[in-house]
Amino acid sequence: MAKLLKIVGRTIGITVEWLLFLFIVFAFSIRFSAFQTYLGSLATSFFSKELKADFKIGQIDVVSFNKIILKDVFVKDQSNDTLALLKSIDVRVKNLLFAKSKLVIRSIALQ
Repeated sequence: MAKLLKIVGRTIGITVEWLLFLFIVFAFSIRFSAFQTYLGSLATSFFSKELKADFKIGQIDVVSFNKIILKDVFVKDQSNDTLALLKSIDVRVKNLLFAKSKLVIRSIALQ
């Protein structure tokens, strides 16, 4: 019985270590623009399929918790009309309220 507990304890310990390692790798990789752009491409492809419209974002930079820059933004509606073709969108967030699931935007600058 003691041997079984030892094996289970080590297995749980190794699993927790790997989960912690993967969390740390994710926390560091989220700071890179290439990874942010990859996550943005996954989101835009999801919204393109759901809304049956064409969304494309060239690059995403999350500068800090309150500043996000979207570059080369293209939005086309369901009837193939271009709604937006922007060089960059600079979004400044005032508050991010997780408890209320709200995002309060301070300013948006379009180019």
